[in-house]
Amino acid sequence: MRKITLLIGTLLLGLAACQQIGSETATSTLSIPATASSVVLDTLSGSTQEATPLPTTSQSSGEIVCSSVNEGARSDYSRATSLQQSGEWEEAKLLYERAIEADPGYCDAMDNLGLILRQQGDLEGAIDWYLRSIEVAPHNTIARMNLAVAYDYQGKADLAAEQYEQIIAIDPANPEGFYGLAGIYLNQERYVQAVPYYREAARLYEESGSFWAHDAYHGLGIALAELGQCAEAVENLERVYDEFIYDAQVNYYLGFCYLDETISDPTLAEQYLVRSAFLGMVLPQEIWDILPHLDLQVADDLRVTYAYFGIFEIADQDSFFFPTNQVPYREGLEYGWLMILETTRASICWREEYQLPDQPRSWGSVEAGGDTTISADGRTATTEICQDATDMVIGNSWILLNGDPLGAHELRIFIEGMPVKTFEFVVGATGESS
Repeated sequence: MRKITLLIGTLLLGLAACQQIGSETATSTLSIPATASSVVLDTLSGSTQEATPLPTTSQSSGEIVCSSVNEGARSDYSRATSLQQSGEWEEAKLLYERAIEADPGYCDAMDNLGLILRQQGDLEGAIDWYLRSIEVAPHNTIARMNLAVAYDYQGKADLAAEQYEQIIAIDPANPEGFYGLAGIYLNQERYVQAVPYYREAARLYEESGSFWAHDAYHGLGIALAELGQCAEAVENLERVYDEFIYDAQVNYYLGFCYLDETISDPTLAEQYLVRSAFLGMVLPQEIWDILPHLDLQVADDLRVTYAYFGIFEIADQDSFFFPTNQVPYREGLEYGWLMILETTRASICWREEYQLPDQPRSWGSVEAGGDTTISADGRTATTEICQDATDMVIGNSWILLNGDPLGAHELRIFIEGMPVKTFEFVVGATGESS
């Protein structure tokens, strides 16, 4: 294992910044302890990932709706699709228009032409072509899907919903209509109506082996959480958690649901809620108040309010901290502790005693000396550091190396000579991080 003294940067500042009190509160639908009953789920449902399916084209769906008997139109269409896929949109538009001129009933060319216009920001132009396509072929669910998406972009949810309802009526085995309509209801906070449509979308996606099933379970979990049906909400959100691990809102909903009296797991609630804070969610002060915290007075001008142990993950060049007491055995994984302070001091001196179940194969760069010493039996590393505290956060982290021992580990933290916190965690052989 190798120690890396944690630099107080954007990651740590995020948690302190996220301890602001929300600007608005309302009554939560979740059955959580009375001390948190006034905490709102804010406007999360309205700002979740876009619930409408992605616009599609005839060639991407593999379905030709209006096969043309005009050889010239078919030739132009084929060349246009190749140009469209390579990003040569202007040339593709001209060929689609020529194909439609040669065959005015060529709805597939209309669909693809509409998609190019939408991608270019011309929603009205796209809608015109989708409507023409539907006029030619009322059963064309591809055109109706794209029309619904365009209406949704315009904020015309009722018109979008009409198209999704038409898709369901035309093809009840098509999950897109159910998924799109569920998303409309979710964003309108009509959670009761959203739930059955998400259920059906998930079932149909699963039957077809589509990866979009994850998104349906995600929406279903959020709608159920808003309805206070936390056991089923957790089941759905945990099911797809690996896909949404860096989604602050998913972590937020899971945290709330684990506070619900029907589940009541404060440890998991804390993990998910603090994760959401590190991912940028501003937690209301009421939530911070019910989370376990130290509130330990070290000196007249120094108080430790919160202490967390967890792992640090990298995604899209950003670092995320996930509180947990289970460290996956993955070489190169960074793990460590953070503490939030209330102090006027410019720097804080702390000591960390890290005890392992067995002697590691190597302590890495720590063995070279510096601010860390190793015990005679090779099982304990003691680090003493004076660290800048102007950001109100201190911490330290380590990196797993091949040969580090599995099992129960212990980190004992002292600040200005006073014992503050002992973190007990398990380094295991699985890849789980929650």
